[in-house]
Amino acid sequence: MSPLGKLRDAHVKRDLIRTILPKGDEPSYLYAVLVAGDVQLREEKVGGLLGRKSARRIRVPLPKTRTGRGSGADASVAGSRLLSMLGRAVREHRKGALDPSNPDALHRMRLAFKKYRYAREVLEPLLPRAARNGGKRLHDFQTLLGTIHDCDVILAEAASFRRDILGREKECALEIAFRSFREMRFGEFRRTAGTAGGLSRVFGTAVRS
Repeated sequence: MSPLGKLRDAHVKRDLIRTILPKGDEPSYLYAVLVAGDVQLREEKVGGLLGRKSARRIRVPLPKTRTGRGSGADASVAGSRLLSMLGRAVREHRKGALDPSNPDALHRMRLAFKKYRYAREVLEPLLPRAARNGGKRLHDFQTLLGTIHDCDVILAEAASFRRDILGREKECALEIAFRSFREMRFGEFRRTAGTAGGLSRVFGTAVRS
């Protein structure tokens, strides 16, 4: 999964650059070339891994179905407790993540929210009917957090490449464009999760404060 995740990250960077700044100055172009080269290398690596017969080892056997009296109710209670715990972990990072100068806090909130969303998708059959059908809302919020994080990664990499490799102090066109795009998406994040009530609307009724 690690090579696939790194390939996904490389694809995201390449596609964001194509969308936000299809043309730019020389430092922007050189950084884009670097990203494109990284995509090619990671595609070759993943292609080689998937072509091996040993890739069959990633198959995971399904667990045996638990049956018996009361098992459904027990699983529902345990699932609700797990979601409550994961939801609290997300909320713990909310205030720090609202600081635009603290990308690490937003990154931690993003990781916590991913755990919550995927757990909820798995446990959804055990939830009350009122707590279901929130998949699009959760997906959209996770995508928003991911986009902001991707901008932070690109901004940090582009600045390091410009300073350490090219020896230039002035921000390139790519950095300026991505900083503006990040500010726009971060404003959307603050409108959505700026209050505890706003974040609760993202969760729906599955998790209560």
